[in-house]
Amino acid sequence: MDAIAIDPTGKFLYAVSAQSNNLRSFSIDNAGALTNLSSSPLTIDPAASSSTAIAIDPSGNYLFTVAGSNSIYSFPRDTTTGALGTGSGSPVPVDFGTFAITTDPAGKFVIAVSNAGSAVFGTISVYSLDSTAGKLTLVAGSQPHIGVDPSSVVVDPSGKYVYTANTADATLSALTLNPSTGALTTINGSPFPSGGNTTINGPMGLVVDPSGQSVYVCSASNDISVFKISSGGGLSVIAGSPFPIDGNGPNGIAVIHKEVGF
Repeated sequence: MDAIAIDPTGKFLYAVSAQSNNLRSFSIDNAGALTNLSSSPLTIDPAASSSTAIAIDPSGNYLFTVAGSNSIYSFPRDTTTGALGTGSGSPVPVDFGTFAITTDPAGKFVIAVSNAGSAVFGTISVYSLDSTAGKLTLVAGSQPHIGVDPSSVVVDPSGKYVYTANTADATLSALTLNPSTGALTTINGSPFPSGGNTTINGPMGLVVDPSGQSVYVCSASNDISVFKISSGGGLSVIAGSPFPIDGNGPNGIAVIHKEVGF
């Protein structure tokens, strides 16, 4: 599997793979075990050869996935059973080579990053989300250039800042997101060096911690770089970063919130 998403209740998990055009759905029991839903797998599009990215909006009402690397598909969710329906106006086109999507915390926008078939830049696109029908509409003028070959995109918990991990040129792009229009503005100093210990150090995955104070980045050089977020959304690397990790070529990272007393 190349991408997974868990719904806001923590009761269902969805997965897609670059090796097929199937969307797989699972229930999660109290012990964390997975059980296939009766409707799984679902064929995203018979004409699409693969699916490379997946996201669920904060309400849990809609699931979005990229198939064929140039179309976004929208599926309404039954929040009780986890079953998926067919979205209105799905699919919508997106730049070629889209391998990561996310939503903003308010559930107003879906954001996708792509290499656009370019060796010198990537693009980032914002779509407004119709919360009634799940329909996506491209926000005019929301496709600025970012770093080369973006592989991951996140929005900070405040919904103000968007960050991308640009693998081919080892940078992080930082942008502000207009909460009303979805317009993007590049933050001063972006793109920022992504860290890493070797010449093959492209960032693969990134995440913002729940407090919105730090960005964690895993790189192909088998390490994690940590950045503090400034008041304007800029990034500064912390002392001691990057930190080595085991494994080979990590491409995803997550923050686990630990409750006090556990």
